[in-house]
Amino acid sequence: MLTKKQMDKYSDVLLWALKTARKGKFKKNEIILIRFDLAALKMCEILQGKLLEMGMNPVLRLGLTHKMEHNFYAKANRKQLVFLGPGEKELCEDINGSIYLHAPESLTHLRDIDPKKTSTGGPFVPCPQKNWQGRQKSP
Repeated sequence: MLTKKQMDKYSDVLLWALKTARKGKFKKNEIILIRFDLAALKMCEILQGKLLEMGMNPVLRLGLTHKMEHNFYAKANRKQLVFLGPGEKELCEDINGSIYLHAPESLTHLRDIDPKKTSTGGPFVPCPQKNWQGRQKSP
């Protein structure tokens, strides 16, 4: 477990990486998506505060617990595996940056699930990569 001071410094590194990953500077009121696992809640709180201080609009999305993720892959049919919830596509089109705080509760909870099923899709589908002017990259 990281101390508050370590999380504060790590959040600075994440923001540096976010700024470095694009050619232009961030503008006030741009949208930054933060997807996070429950174990990363404290880190997300720190990151949210810093983004607000920068004038950004952080959009926060909590991921599934390991039990919820297991249920999804064990019980979902093909259509459910690729389903995108309402507004997900629009959110991905409008964001100006994205951070995923990956902090899984378990590393082995999907060991009994067919890997083909987990590679089909999932409840936490990343947004398509964009170029730094905010338009989706051409294939």
